Amino acid sequence: MDVESMVELVVEQTLWDGLTGGVHGEKHWLRVFKLADKIINCMALSIKTRVMVNRDVVGLAALLHDVGRTHDGRDYDHGYRGAAIAFKVAGNVFASGKNQLDLATPTGFHKKMVELGKIADIVSRHCLPGHGDYLEMQIVKDANKLDRVRFGGKKAVDVDRLALVESKSLLDDAVGLYDDSL
Repeated sequence: MDVESMVELVVEQTLWDGLTGGVHGEKHWLRVFKLADKIINCMALSIKTRVMVNRDVVGLAALLHDVGRTHDGRDYDHGYRGAAIAFKVAGNVFASGKNQLDLATPTGFHKKMVELGKIADIVSRHCLPGHGDYLEMQIVKDANKLDRVRFGGKKAVDVDRLALVESKSLLDDAVGLYDDSL
């Protein structure tokens, strides 16, 4: 399933209809998705980083991270509400994907369930303080932080609080993505 189809699926599942065009809406989801992908690409180029990252988990979690919001203001519980929706939507994406036969084997099914669990976990805790427990979570958290340029440019992001060294170098890219989406 392509990114546009996934975004349409997320839009259908949002709790608050006004969210899709809001600060935390569709454009934000796509910027976080693109920034997460850029972080992964930077990590792949880094000599010191030889860790495998599950792009499906990162991509879907980035697109779904704000799906549980009920408004654009402070919404501390949106991660927990969004986790159940994320599990369902990501499951639909996996079920409609190219590798449907993966779900037909016990090993493939188990792997997809683990991925669904990670996606739901990332969505539930992406907005909580602290670093992520594993790489996919940290990438989504950093991408979401990088997109805070919409709240006032580079000064709105505390670069020192970004956990991944690769993320710190992407601030200009984040500004560019925001400018492109207006």
